[in-house]
Amino acid sequence: MKFGQIKTIVLFISSTILVACGSNPPTKPVEPFKGCKMGKPKPIFELGMAHISNQKFELQPEVGVEEVLFDNGNTLTIRQSGCDVVHQEFNFLMGGDYTKASENACIMLAINQLYFLSKISPKLYGFQGWAQAMEAKAKEIKLSAPFELEKGFFVKIDKEATSTEKANFKITLFQ
Repeated sequence: MKFGQIKTIVLFISSTILVACGSNPPTKPVEPFKGCKMGKPKPIFELGMAHISNQKFELQPEVGVEEVLFDNGNTLTIRQSGCDVVHQEFNFLMGGDYTKASENACIMLAINQLYFLSKISPKLYGFQGWAQAMEAKAKEIKLSAPFELEKGFFVKIDKEATSTEKANFKITLFQ
């Protein structure tokens, strides 16, 4: 390909990008949760609840993200998405060495985190139901594999322990 042809192609692409970028009229902000059966995600936690040192919530275009710092130094990041059914990911970053923890120990640790959440406030008591359902079937649940707790209600537990100082446990609840 000759230099003149390359120059022509570059000029064509550049002018196309400039025209495309400069010709879009302002648009209304997108409301991704408008018309959703479940509505838009809302924060689960509040400052002032037991064991909560800090909390913030941000509604992003297609997900609500909540970050919680507990008084024991552990953190929780929750990602809520879904329109007609809710998909919630609870990412617990916890201190400690879990690199050699067995699969069953990790599953029980995740269940215990839900029990912990259920005791923070009466508003969070629903987490106890999830924990009890998971505990009843703990021997059947496998890490990193979706598991149907009841018809249409699933859980998935993941562990990422790449350090001897901390580990990330993710519990995903979905329909």
